[in-house]
Amino acid sequence: ANSRVPDDDPRWQKVTYDNCVKKIILKEGWGKPAPDGSDAYIRYVGKFKDTQRVFEDNTKQKPPFKFLVGHFRVIRAIDIAVAAMKIGEKCLLRTTSRYAFGEKGEGRKIAPNKDLDYELEVIDWNDWKRVNNKDGVRKRVLKQGEGDMYDVPDASAICDITYTAQIFPNDDELYLDVKDGDEEKYPDRVFSCGRHIEFMVNDDPTFPEGFHEALKSMNKYEIAEFKIEPSWAFGEKGVTELGIGSNQSLYYRIHMHNYQNLMSRWKMEPEQLFDVANRFKRKAKEYFELGNWDYAFQRYEKALEYFEADEKMDHEEKKQAADDITIVHNNLAMIHLKRNEFLECIREANKVIKADKDNIKAWCRKGQARSMLADYKKADDDLRHAQSLDKKNKFIKRCIKRNKKKKKQYNDNQKKTYGGMFDKYNQFLKDKEDKQQKGVVKALDTSKIREPDIDEYDSDDSQYSSVGSIDFEFDDMDDGDKGDDDESSDND
Repeated sequence: ANSRVPDDDPRWQKVTYDNCVKKIILKEGWGKPAPDGSDAYIRYVGKFKDTQRVFEDNTKQKPPFKFLVGHFRVIRAIDIAVAAMKIGEKCLLRTTSRYAFGEKGEGRKIAPNKDLDYELEVIDWNDWKRVNNKDGVRKRVLKQGEGDMYDVPDASAICDITYTAQIFPNDDELYLDVKDGDEEKYPDRVFSCGRHIEFMVNDDPTFPEGFHEALKSMNKYEIAEFKIEPSWAFGEKGVTELGIGSNQSLYYRIHMHNYQNLMSRWKMEPEQLFDVANRFKRKAKEYFELGNWDYAFQRYEKALEYFEADEKMDHEEKKQAADDITIVHNNLAMIHLKRNEFLECIREANKVIKADKDNIKAWCRKGQARSMLADYKKADDDLRHAQSLDKKNKFIKRCIKRNKKKKKQYNDNQKKTYGGMFDKYNQFLKDKEDKQQKGVVKALDTSKIREPDIDEYDSDDSQYSSVGSIDFEFDDMDDGDKGDDDESSDND
């Protein structure tokens, strides 16, 4: 309406208890109001109450303006009003400055303490709620479970779940389309499912990261469906074996039958600590053998947390925990070596050597790391010390030969690079002395001394190639009785 509606018009309906926000329904809607935490799509025309001059109009905006209901991402009057409006409803909303922009106003557009009118229409809403404040994982509850927002699985909880996984369409229609009585349609093809399976949160890399986040948002006995965006699913790579393409969104329907959070390690008895730690250790070894270094590293770190909680352990238990800690640090050193993190590898190997000065694998891995850092003298010392502990170990012998070869290549490159320069300089000094004796001094002709360009060091084909760029094949250590068959990690 272009004319101002008087405040005493009987059509006004109270929206807030103090009547500072009220509305006149211009068009009835259908369905139910947008629930708290859902995304509402609205159009509105903002006017000043006194002059009815328009200060904002977004009715032609495509797509419609969207905001999160109940989180005050817009002025309070609109947030409160939309929470009580149905889809398709259109109203005239009047608010005092208290529920609008208050004493501060809004820049030059809206003066302080201005009462406002809005012609407001709810176009649609969706109740896919963000999971743990992550936009890439959205949730819709189908059946409420027991407990509140804090009664949920934590990291490493063991869950009993039934789930169905499907591929979601690549579109932006996240909301339920009920205008024509049609239900939202999901793809028919199921690429994975399971019934009453035992699943550890944050433990299985074959499931996308968003799936783990979904589980951490569910109560016991809850049934919910989730949409996982590509960034929290399998990303650009997809999974060819499952028929999941690049940047594909996924849909999961999950029934949380039960879950068990791990007790705080400080409350556990020693037997429980060893049980949990060894479970993480076994998982870490599985991931290591699959080549998933990151997951293996995380599991080994979790195992350390439980092995190191030795307050309630007796002498024998502490000794056993110390042995396990040594094994874990040794395997962490191996993972750092695989990831080309050589300084970290040396640090982990030193922890092992401090506890067990005769640990062959630690000395060998430390030597390998130093060799890759071009510290050939110390690398040779470490590798020969490892060899002195196991003279029949063929892998250590290969490492020593490889280190010696790299050192020789490094020295040859240095000689090629700088040897000629010093020879010319020495010759110049000699010629200078001869000429000084004759009273003639000639300046050094630096143009004849050639230093290789930095690009020549980086080139793989160059005679000046850096020894640090040599491809180093990471074999792992054997046990001395298996010949050349090397193990990837400790089997203890």
